[in-house]
Amino acid sequence: MKQVPHPRIGIRDVARRAGVSPATASHVLSERADVPIRDSTRRRVREAAVALGYRPNAIARSLTEGRTRTFGLILMTGSSSFAADLVCGIQEACRERRYHTLLAWTSGDPVVEAELGELLLEHQVDGLIYHAPPYAIDPDTHWLPRAVREGTPCVVVQERAFPAPVDYVITEDCGGSQLATQHLTELGHRRIGFVTVAEQRSRVWDRVEGYRRALLDAGIAPDPELVVPEFAARPGEACGIEALLDRAIPPTAVLAANDSVAARAWRTAGRRGVRVPQDLALVGFGDTDLAQVLELTTVRQPARDLGREAAQLLFRRLQEPAAPPTSLVLPTELIVRESCGPRRVQSGVPPDST
Repeated sequence: MKQVPHPRIGIRDVARRAGVSPATASHVLSERADVPIRDSTRRRVREAAVALGYRPNAIARSLTEGRTRTFGLILMTGSSSFAADLVCGIQEACRERRYHTLLAWTSGDPVVEAELGELLLEHQVDGLIYHAPPYAIDPDTHWLPRAVREGTPCVVVQERAFPAPVDYVITEDCGGSQLATQHLTELGHRRIGFVTVAEQRSRVWDRVEGYRRALLDAGIAPDPELVVPEFAARPGEACGIEALLDRAIPPTAVLAANDSVAARAWRTAGRRGVRVPQDLALVGFGDTDLAQVLELTTVRQPARDLGREAAQLLFRRLQEPAAPPTSLVLPTELIVRESCGPRRVQSGVPPDST
């Protein structure tokens, strides 16, 4: 026996049951707060919609409003707790406005990112939240600056040197790195290394700059040989924590560009018989789940707040499309755990040696 499809419940059905005009029912169900309607009428319309099993037609509504009530999210990875918290913050802010999100993970691949970005634009998202990738962006050829020029609002997260007029929200990475390095100098460390990453991004530069400032504040001349990349540029070249430990006078403390770098440095140091924190004080950046498991001293970034603020900036941009770009910087916080100890005087090295 052929099944007859159930007729779709429409606005007119809800209006008839609630005893109001279709226009009033439409205003209530689209949550038009700017239209004066009694609370009792709004309640009656909502009760009628629930009783009838009414589902709004998103396509028809988007044609009427000129918006899809959807934001696109472009993120590099979903494997970190930072990314998970960032997405949670974005979705919390969106749910409050009855907005939805379409999420794309790019794995840091520019080809994949371009394909997914174009797909989101084809879905007519009202705006984009973009977690900047670990590679340089050409303003003339990259898909996102082009989309911004064509009128798609965009908020960039964790990058302030973006080659397009966008809103951005970042954390105070320079100040956070300065706090971390200051903590190490207060423990008596004078020879402090920094293991960085190859990403040419403002947040990496800011962390190195905060490290340098804290050293100068403590009367320590920054040593360029103590700032090393995690991965070697050429095969067979020492890098990261190994390059630091191979120095004639190795550092007694190390600041890592992020928690993952710190964790790998900890493991490598252990394989070489260097104990954390007894022989080497170690600080990460991010306060991810990894830092909490390892009891790693680190700089906390408010990832969920970043997400919420990014979404709020996008909502503001929709209301004021011609406003000048907004920049928002959220504070960071040093979280002291078990990976840092006071400096131990190295054999043959004067106590005040830097």
